[in-house]
Amino acid sequence: MASLEGLDTSSQATNEEVDYFDEFEEQVEQVKRQEINSNLMSLEEFQENFIGMHDLAACLTGKKWLALPNKFVTQDIAEGSAGIIYKRIKRVSWLHFMIDPSSGWVGEIMLLGGYLKGQHNSYLAEKAEKSEVKPAKGKAKADFQGGDLSADQHAALTGA
Repeated sequence: MASLEGLDTSSQATNEEVDYFDEFEEQVEQVKRQEINSNLMSLEEFQENFIGMHDLAACLTGKKWLALPNKFVTQDIAEGSAGIIYKRIKRVSWLHFMIDPSSGWVGEIMLLGGYLKGQHNSYLAEKAEKSEVKPAKGKAKADFQGGDLSADQHAALTGA
C-alpha cells in the first residue's frame, strides 16, 4: 500500500489547502439553524406568553402584584424585558426549548409547581398541628403556688 504523506492537496490557484468537508459541514449547520429557528416562537409570541404567564401566576397564587402590566411595570417595560430574555435564549442553543412551542416544558413545570405547592402546604399544616399547645401532664403550671426563696436559692440567684 502506498503512503499518502507526500501527496499535494493544495489548490493550484491559491496554493492553500482546501477542505471541502468543512465547507459542507458549515452548510449543513446553517440549514439546521434555519430549520430550528423556523420552529421557535417569534419575539411577539414570546412577549405575549411572557406577560400571559405572569397573569396566570397572579390568578393561581392570588398575588395581584405578579400580573403585568401593574402599577410599577408598564406594558413597554414588560415587553422590553421579555425581548431581552428572548434574545438571550436565541443566542444559547441549549435554551431553545424555552421558546419551542412543541417542547411542552411549560405544562410540565406547571404540574411540578402544583405538586411542590401541595407538598409545601401539607408540610405547613402538619407543622401547625404539632405546634398547637397541648395540655401538660400532671400538675398544671397555673396551679403553682409561689413562695419565698430559701437562703441557698437566693444566694444562687444573686451571686451572694
